[in-house]
Amino acid sequence: MTVKNNELGNLTKKHADKSTRNAVLTANLKRTGQRSMSNAFARAYYKRTARALELWKESNRAGKHKEALLRRTMNHWLK
Repeated sequence: MTVKNNELGNLTKKHADKSTRNAVLTANLKRTGQRSMSNAFARAYYKRTARALELWKESNRAGKHKEALLRRTMNHWLK
């Protein structure tokens, strides 16, 4: 009876160890997936933001150029 109890205890311990290991692996896999998704969203967000900033800077530069050109033209006509 004692031998069978020891065997049952060992099997239960093995099962608990495997269950714990599986839980840890599952948690790590889930965390890896979450990090991967958050990185993808961050990359997309900052890429769009950077592109919007570049477009704004370019339109601002073009607007200043247009104003300077019109100003020079008007000054030329006035002379």
